[in-house]
Amino acid sequence: MDRAEGCTEAIDWEFLRYIWRYRRGPAKRLQQALTQYAPRTPVVRLASRRAARRWLADLQSNLQ
Repeated sequence: MDRAEGCTEAIDWEFLRYIWRYRRGPAKRLQQALTQYAPRTPVVRLASRRAARRWLADLQSNLQ
């Protein structure tokens, strides 16, 4: 068993479908909500670990 005793969460088809469709559903609605309710809030999209490391390094160098 890969989960803690008593944990009821599991990877099932519904969860996999949610992940597969994330960009078309939840992500799109999130972007619409940010545009509507927080238009000046900066949003950083990091598509890879390399992009995340680069962004963090830039952030760190700007703070110094």
